[in-house]
Amino acid sequence: MSLHLTWHSRASAISSDLWKRFFPPPFEGLFWYHSIQTGCIAPSEYSYGLLRREGAVVGLVPAFVFNMPLDLILPPGSGSALKRALARLFGMRTLRIFFIGNVAGEEGHIGLDAGSSLHSVAIDIHDAARARATSLGARLLVWKDFIAEDSVALDQLCLSRGAFRIPSYPGSEIPLFP
Repeated sequence: MSLHLTWHSRASAISSDLWKRFFPPPFEGLFWYHSIQTGCIAPSEYSYGLLRREGAVVGLVPAFVFNMPLDLILPPGSGSALKRALARLFGMRTLRIFFIGNVAGEEGHIGLDAGSSLHSVAIDIHDAARARATSLGARLLVWKDFIAEDSVALDQLCLSRGAFRIPSYPGSEIPLFP
């Protein structure tokens, strides 16, 4: 069964019926995503993926790009010299990140039909999101704040795609050198 993800740049480009179907209460739906997209939350770009199996819509994947300031990413004490070097050598003042999940919510969520599970679609979503991230110039792909019940699916994704888990982002530390 072939899965295909089509991306839209506006929450309102997806019908309210699909939002209600895939994001019923207590999940944030169309009103939430439309409000943050047109309001004061500042990611640079939004993406809403419609997941299709054999032409039928079976899921809705919210995502966004955020240009993360290096001050939030680099370890404390790395100094302004490292930031200047990154800016001079690579043109980096921020790290462009493609996030799957809710831009301002407590938990990441992908809306799926009852016949689908995250375990059965995570790899396809990840591959399509990686392509989308690349096309938008994002250097990093993050599944943001998914709940513990999703860990089996995300662990399988890590094994098959060389991804890795961190407890929370951006509050986690990853040593750059052993």
